[in-house]
Amino acid sequence: MPINGNLSISTFQSMDGSNFTTTGFDFKFKNGFGIYTGIGMDFHNDTIGVLDLKESNRYSENGILGHNVRLRTKYDNGFSSTQLRVAPCTVTIPLGKGNTSLYAVPYYAGTYNYQNNKYKSDLGIFAGVTQKLGKDVSLSVEAQRYNLQDIGDNNGGNWSINGILSVKLP
Repeated sequence: MPINGNLSISTFQSMDGSNFTTTGFDFKFKNGFGIYTGIGMDFHNDTIGVLDLKESNRYSENGILGHNVRLRTKYDNGFSSTQLRVAPCTVTIPLGKGNTSLYAVPYYAGTYNYQNNKYKSDLGIFAGVTQKLGKDVSLSVEAQRYNLQDIGDNNGGNWSINGILSVKLP
């Protein structure tokens, strides 16, 4: 089964001043399944581990509609949290010759925090643009809105600007 690998650096800068940045290796299998393993940190905590199990596919071979599912576990001395994010209708629109694309991903996420034994639900959306920078490098910039279940709450913690740099492994 062919595997595509990338070195990925992602940063999520919330408008309330908080941040989460992760760097690691992202492996995708031909059938749409993948795994990401890396390290993450924010401005206030020590470095933590990040492990994602993922699945994503388009609904038709050349279509713009698809879906994705991600199970993300963060851990330090023990498990910190596990999040299941489900995006049943993603949209990706290629522009020009395919070096640039626009995307939008509405989602539901449920996160269980092991440290305080609490579960949190979240409806959200992120949308952005991906630009290929040569054959093996791409850069995505996106805006994200969390907590859409409380649409009137526009505090800075419900908004973020994200950047993702991906470099294809040989």
